[in-house]
Amino acid sequence: MKKRKGIALITVLLISALVFSSIIAVILKVIPEKAMSNAKSTGERALTAAEACISQIAFDLRNSDIGNNVINPPDAYHYLTINDVKKIVKNGVGYAFIPEKGEVQFTPSPDTYYVAKIKRLNKGDVDEWDPDTGSDGDKKVYIGVYVVGKVKQNGNIVAQKVVYTEMLVKYHKKTIDLSTIPPKSAVFNYGVFSGQDIAFSGNAQEVAGNIFADGNIDMGSANKTRVKNGAAYAHGGITGNGKADYGIYQGQDPIEFPMLNIDYYKALAEAFKTGQKPYDGSVLGYPNTNDPYVQSVIASYLGTGVSSTINQIANFYQYISTTADPRLQDLKINAKNIVYYVEGDTHINSNVKLQGTIVINGNLDMNGCSELDNDGALALLVNGNVDHGNGTATLNGIFYTTGSFTGNGSFTCNGAIVSHNKIDLNGTFTINYTPVDMGNLVIEPSPGEEGSENVVDICEQSPNAWREISIDDFNNATNF
Repeated sequence: MKKRKGIALITVLLISALVFSSIIAVILKVIPEKAMSNAKSTGERALTAAEACISQIAFDLRNSDIGNNVINPPDAYHYLTINDVKKIVKNGVGYAFIPEKGEVQFTPSPDTYYVAKIKRLNKGDVDEWDPDTGSDGDKKVYIGVYVVGKVKQNGNIVAQKVVYTEMLVKYHKKTIDLSTIPPKSAVFNYGVFSGQDIAFSGNAQEVAGNIFADGNIDMGSANKTRVKNGAAYAHGGITGNGKADYGIYQGQDPIEFPMLNIDYYKALAEAFKTGQKPYDGSVLGYPNTNDPYVQSVIASYLGTGVSSTINQIANFYQYISTTADPRLQDLKINAKNIVYYVEGDTHINSNVKLQGTIVINGNLDMNGCSELDNDGALALLVNGNVDHGNGTATLNGIFYTTGSFTGNGSFTCNGAIVSHNKIDLNGTFTINYTPVDMGNLVIEPSPGEEGSENVVDICEQSPNAWREISIDDFNNATNF
């Protein structure tokens, strides 16, 4: 009996030893595999961070608007700054730099980071070129992009991947030649011009000029003179009982409506504030604003950016039109050829005196009983709709709109109305055509005079250039 108990004990011990050995064997196998799996996982995360950095750099370069010092869209995340984009081409072959943001976090859990180094390569255009001050043209630059992706735990690096690729970056710069001002658009030869239809009703009348509609003209049911001392022209038909003193002519050749070139006028407004052509004394009839004192006065009233407000413009004009300062007399004499730029919807709700060309990139609302006056010539070019509220108003100037011109109450316009959409003239609206001698009624410049551009328009990764490299390669890719 004792022998059987001893054998049983030995058997249990042997089985326990075998089980224990099996467990140890499994543990010894699982732990390295787990460690390898974790290492592989963290390595893949580091590689993902590095590849994301490369994609972000390509995105930032493709959306770089150097002329406006922004990477679009402005409210999105960008790893590069616009200064980084400029550095690439401003420096010669071999120049390398880490972007201004340096190492940034890619994801918070797990903690992944990336940092890049960009180096200009000895390929393509190799000369140094400043996109802010350099001449117009295209510059094809090749860059090497070195990126380190990291995974950290408690601030310590637990995985790291380093990759390299090459990119072609094409810089494109074209500036408007403002030294020659083209003639004004033909649409301003009419008292009323519509890219669609014109409709008269009530006591509405145009005086002393011709009218043209690229669509139809409804002269109204009443037997009234709608165009006094002028003729009515239409690409379509002309109906109604209203009269035109110099005749009614339908079926005319169309006149294409010129859409407002915002970039062209923004360039002129900026040139006025900075003393560039044609505001540098090189073009007759344009004030010379190249003098530092004149520029300081302009900035104090109109601000330093391209855009100003109607109130700023009115206060500025009031000052230069009344001052006796001899240094500002050129501004006063040639005020009609100043170009101002207003960004956004604009309201005029009082009596305002202005002069020059005012470009509004938005809608223009004029309250009833407001008065818009000028001492010489005024043109409001509106990239939107023009609306006049109830009441009686006097508007002295030329109104151009890419939208529609509508109104209530009554008003007198001493100038002209040019609208892309239908014009309804009703109530007691009177348009007294007053041609003006202004140099900035081009509206749509010829193809050679279109908007300025200073951008990166191509960023492409070179085929087969991507590869993993060592951290030493990253550290050595520098000339500083």
